[in-house]
Amino acid sequence: MACAAFVAQSGARVLVVEKQDTVGGSSNYSAGMFWAPQTYDKLRSWVPDGGPELQRAWLNEYLPAVQWMRENQVPIAERFDGIMTIGIGFPIQIPHLHSLHRKRIESSKTGSDIWTNTSIVKLIQESPCAPGSRINGAIVRRVQSSGRSTPYVTYGGINIDKQGHALTADKTIIPELLVAGVDAGGFSNLGYAGGLALAFVMAFGQRERWHENWDSRYRVFQCRMQEMLRLSQTRGVCDAVSIVIRNLFLSSTN
Repeated sequence: MACAAFVAQSGARVLVVEKQDTVGGSSNYSAGMFWAPQTYDKLRSWVPDGGPELQRAWLNEYLPAVQWMRENQVPIAERFDGIMTIGIGFPIQIPHLHSLHRKRIESSKTGSDIWTNTSIVKLIQESPCAPGSRINGAIVRRVQSSGRSTPYVTYGGINIDKQGHALTADKTIIPELLVAGVDAGGFSNLGYAGGLALAFVMAFGQRERWHENWDSRYRVFQCRMQEMLRLSQTRGVCDAVSIVIRNLFLSSTN
């Protein structure tokens, strides 16, 4: 959460995926205490990617630092009998920190978001099955309030044509797959805002409606998008989205 909040505030678009209904997991029950390793070798085995010199310095200087605090009468909180050998120094309210991080993420100017009740189905590698290959996307499954789960794909670096179809590496259209999103730098693909595109793809492109008459439905979708752009000039974006999505559902059920 801290890392996601930092990069969201720094200008990146972030999506935090949490499989439970609240973020934080077991850290919500933590008092902010950290269990220190007994030896340098154990520390290295647990955190092999850390800086060896910094890890050794931290491990060697931790207890002397505690002793220094005692000798200099640094104010600390009172100890809990039978639990701790030194006061906590300062209390850490983990759930409170999570709520602050959440506000920073959701209030960022990049459109960052947090999805709860969402699990990872598959990670997508730049070079599938290649050791060390960069992860550049993920397929997740999100349980909506209705109790139904909806698959989403979040991805980067995909090829698309001017109509928003996703393409394979050899430029072949992937059937029934439209792309909605915002390109890096804040420019939207297809000439309209990525969030609005996603709303339309979700509203119009429910999988069970893609099996029949897809071409004719897609033409309706294109017309509705033009209608939304026209309405947004006079009614505002929010009203335009509400009107067009309502009309879209009505036309798809007739």
